[in-house]
Amino acid sequence: MNHNARCFMAIEIENLVSRKHLMGGAINASALGRFGVVIPWSDEKLRAFIRLVRYLHYLRYAEKNTFDTSNLLIVTKEQMDTAVLEILEQRIENVAQ
Repeated sequence: MNHNARCFMAIEIENLVSRKHLMGGAINASALGRFGVVIPWSDEKLRAFIRLVRYLHYLRYAEKNTFDTSNLLIVTKEQMDTAVLEILEQRIENVAQ
């Protein structure tokens, strides 16, 4: 994926930003991390991220200049919360044993 990453995982949390800044956050996460993760803080931003990724894929299909976001994951705040809680629960169980 991103063989010239600056970090393993770059996370962008987006809330009250314009579409231009939303695109910048997605591109930064994808460009800087082996895996880029964007966390939209509202359903509106989630839909905007999905439209953005679809648009960038369409540009590739149409053979236009684009940015490869194949290493970008869109994760809702609820999904991130669940993942973190499950990891913490596992660690607590391991320590208790």
